[in-house]
Amino acid sequence: MFTDGRRKYKWFCSRLGKWLIVEGLDEVYEKRGYHSFRTIQLVNYGRKLIIIWHQWSPPVSSKERIIWCAVIRLEQRISPQFGPQIWGEVERCNVLVPIVPRSYKLSSSQCVSV
Repeated sequence: MFTDGRRKYKWFCSRLGKWLIVEGLDEVYEKRGYHSFRTIQLVNYGRKLIIIWHQWSPPVSSKERIIWCAVIRLEQRISPQFGPQIWGEVERCNVLVPIVPRSYKLSSSQCVSV
């Protein structure tokens, strides 16, 4: 299970019974920014995490949004010092839809293998 908590993406470690930060996502955080975004979908697809979020088009008062998508390859590691960790390697992080109206809402998403 994954969540967007306090502006960091986290996974639930069932062995420890708590949420831990997904390490290695600095590129996503830089592109996403810290003020004008909202995560709208997290999808766990096998050993990959798909993150979809929107940002307001500049300026922030704009009536349009930009939809972004990041594909993260996940790897679980056990550190002698920190215990279980999950690390993400960003495979892709780019604009998915350049302009959508502010009223746009993503109702669901689905993973499909081709």
